[in-house]
Amino acid sequence: SVLPTLHGDGVGLRPFRLDDAGDLAREVQDPEIVRWMAIPLPYTIDDAQGFVETTADKWQNREAAHFVLTTGASDQLAGYMGALAVEDGMKAVEIGYWVAADHRGRGLTLRALDLLLPWLKDSLNPQRIELGMIEGNAASARIAEKAGFVLLRVDEAAVTLDGVPADEIIYVIK
Repeated sequence: SVLPTLHGDGVGLRPFRLDDAGDLAREVQDPEIVRWMAIPLPYTIDDAQGFVETTADKWQNREAAHFVLTTGASDQLAGYMGALAVEDGMKAVEIGYWVAADHRGRGLTLRALDLLLPWLKDSLNPQRIELGMIEGNAASARIAEKAGFVLLRVDEAAVTLDGVPADEIIYVIK
């Protein structure tokens, strides 16, 4: 099965296409995205193409559901939202996201979560849905709480950012 395209309330989530690689490579150069995401640097067009090419297989193998976040008005990449398996077969998943600089502050992420969460529950019925972020990411913490997530735990030194260990804050939704 292929990932669906989800639309609602001025936002969309769709599967990646090969022509998204250029936009992806450009957007993840943003220091504000790099600051909060464990993205290997330098991130090149080849890296972006490699990522995009694996997204369908990751879904087929139930390892991840990677979506392009769009504004709904346009089909172009305005950000990323995905659910990664933290247990085999996506019985538990961790959501991650970022939004391109020129689309921030418009509530896109919260509305995209409102699309993603019912789809995750209906299609995968995971036992647990987590949302992870690097400690200190106040904007993501506000979004998580507005979406109904509650703090679950802190994983110390769980991710490496630019060679430096960083704590990951894990939220969960019932």
